[in-house]
Amino acid sequence: MRSVQIGALAALFCAACGQMAPLDGNRLGLNDAGASPDAGSALPAADAGAASDAAAPDVAVVRTDDHADQRAGASRLSVTQGIAGVLDGDGDQDWFVFTAGVGDQHLVETHGDTDTKCALYDAQGEELANDDDGGDDFNCSMQLALVAGADHYVRVAHFSASGEGAYTLHINIIATPTLNPTISAEPAEVEAGDTVTLSGNGYSPNGLVALVVRLASAIINREVVADETGGFSYVWQVERDATLGTYRVTGTDQASQRRSGTVDVVVTAPPADDHANERELATPIVPGNAVPGEVHQADDIDWFQFTADRSGDWVIETRGRLDTVCALFEGSRNITQNDDGGDALNCRISHALNRGTVYFVRVQSFGTQVGSYELWVVPP
Repeated sequence: MRSVQIGALAALFCAACGQMAPLDGNRLGLNDAGASPDAGSALPAADAGAASDAAAPDVAVVRTDDHADQRAGASRLSVTQGIAGVLDGDGDQDWFVFTAGVGDQHLVETHGDTDTKCALYDAQGEELANDDDGGDDFNCSMQLALVAGADHYVRVAHFSASGEGAYTLHINIIATPTLNPTISAEPAEVEAGDTVTLSGNGYSPNGLVALVVRLASAIINREVVADETGGFSYVWQVERDATLGTYRVTGTDQASQRRSGTVDVVVTAPPADDHANERELATPIVPGNAVPGEVHQADDIDWFQFTADRSGDWVIETRGRLDTVCALFEGSRNITQNDDGGDALNCRISHALNRGTVYFVRVQSFGTQVGSYELWVVPP
């Protein structure tokens, strides 16, 4: 009587799924959905109904559990074919096995009113994914790329160890967008210490992209996230002491493992550092005149020195497009500093200085920016 009731429930759930009619799990053998149990195989004691010694030899043993509780006895189903199941409490769990079809993404989920949780395993029993309420209502749902032709296992259980209820398990291949990863670099030739913008298109929307920049044994690995259109932009800061030569850059879509073609970036010798990185070697300047400067790489620092020829409020500032940070020193003592007090993102310091005193100015960029600027030291 119970198998009839469960079969009816399974039929009701499958009527709304719009897919092939699910197999009736209550009529399945231990290992193959739709096949009769092997006459020579023994049923687990907890799952087998007790048969009378007087029973006729052709009387079938009735199962009280529709699917095995262990991976070894998993019920087999096909991709795109649903299968019905019932969780009857007491920690009951149902195991299934299927062979992955051709397609990047497989959707594994349950349908019905039962609060399910599920897990997916490869043929060696290693867990690949698990989920509780990722599907409709309280159903489980998992989506990931699988290797075509390989067996995978699904374990379905109730959220509560004592929970009961019917469900149908469905496995389908999801249509994925056609990917055509490309990559470009701007500029294609750069001086060491400068930056290169790497741009890509044709990757998985919101997916991970692995960037590899290679020159012989020198390899730089970076991971970026594509936007909703499958594109990305990444600024590569070339180190000033980088090996000179032609670097080959590729981008690999992590979800599909599809790789772009290569783009070459030629790295040439860096320009000579225009101003020293140490205070003791600061460039002497004459107040009232523009002094050109350039931050060649993220950690480049420029030092300047001047002697105040009068007392009063002096102005020290940079001009240009570079976001600068400057500091004023008397000897080794940091008097004051500023970030964005000037026009745009330039630094600007206004401070009372003493006649005859030697002062030092330190200029650097904000963050990892590089570029040129003008330093102005304006007397009262």
